[in-house]
Amino acid sequence: MSTNRRATARSFTHAKCDVKRTLASRFPFAAAVELTTCAHEAAEVEHVEAGTRIMRDLRAAMGRTRYYECAMSIADVLDPHFVHAHVKRGHEEEEMKKVGDGTATRETTAFAATTTTAASRRASSIAVSIDSDDVWCVTTQGRFVGSFMRDTAEALGLQTTRDGWGKRLASVNLRRTKFKLSNRFHDRIGACARMLEDARGKASVRCAFSVNDEYVDVKFPPGVDAGAAKTRENVETTREWNASANDADEALLRSIEPPSRGEMSSTDVNDLERVLEWIGRMSLGFTPDADGCEEKMRRVRSSRWQGFILHPELERVVEYARQLVNSDSTPWAIVTVWAYRDVPSNLTGAPVAKTLREPCRPRGCDAYVIVVFPNDRYVTFSP
Repeated sequence: MSTNRRATARSFTHAKCDVKRTLASRFPFAAAVELTTCAHEAAEVEHVEAGTRIMRDLRAAMGRTRYYECAMSIADVLDPHFVHAHVKRGHEEEEMKKVGDGTATRETTAFAATTTTAASRRASSIAVSIDSDDVWCVTTQGRFVGSFMRDTAEALGLQTTRDGWGKRLASVNLRRTKFKLSNRFHDRIGACARMLEDARGKASVRCAFSVNDEYVDVKFPPGVDAGAAKTRENVETTREWNASANDADEALLRSIEPPSRGEMSSTDVNDLERVLEWIGRMSLGFTPDADGCEEKMRRVRSSRWQGFILHPELERVVEYARQLVNSDSTPWAIVTVWAYRDVPSNLTGAPVAKTLREPCRPRGCDAYVIVVFPNDRYVTFSP
């Protein structure tokens, strides 16, 4: 895990808390999310039981997440009926639904998709690489983003941004009110996408759809073989190990806890780097067990979910981490989110100066780390 990151200390209750905003914009979907906690040395029984209950609820919620693997084309995801049913739903329309008590509520939806393989020009299937293949996705913010080779970008007729490696970044806001049938831009892009599909076929895609935080079935457009679409569940793996109660790295982690209002504290940059390196070692499984050690020990637990995870679920993990810390069942909690490797770096579609960032370049092992402390304080490490 790279230490070339920016560390930010804030409170979840502060107006400038940017955790949700960062997850929504930079991680609209993720390849994996991990929650690591540490048991208190002498936790009260009621606190232990509270932590057990919170983790059971989180695992049950994450166990309901699922995604699809299917063959789709750009034309399929731009199909107007598909866009309206999954991308614009709950956002384009201003009507409010009435619930039993008469209060107005708005339906919240999240849909995302990304390519996982690409068809080569020899009609064989290869692992997708943003350096040499066409890569595209639909984010939970309703934006179609693609990193294309020059001939693909020209075939689609989209305005693009070129990076230093010759790739072209295209971005379309699918939630724009004007992006609909009979709109000249909409119809032209759709026709170009169908011509591209006729020439090259479809790509292997992962996608998921949730409504009011519950995963629901994706209604595929007519051009997609729904019967061939495979439903997958995000896979959970857990690890537990013993750590010394006097572990120096764990003590260093506690030392970066943000101060309360009115207090002053200073943290050395090198300490922040050491903390991040220790978190990275735990994520990689470098966790030597302290069994047999004469010192007091505490139990560390890590739960990781892998697959295709929408950002509302990432927010759910962060919220449960807060509950665990606030219940005194753990002195801290660490949430780590990993992006898909081969997606464009600029998923928001905002203009980016090429000298500052190559928007078409892959995210690599992009990770976002949130360390949750008591009293709703946190420290984040972001790219």
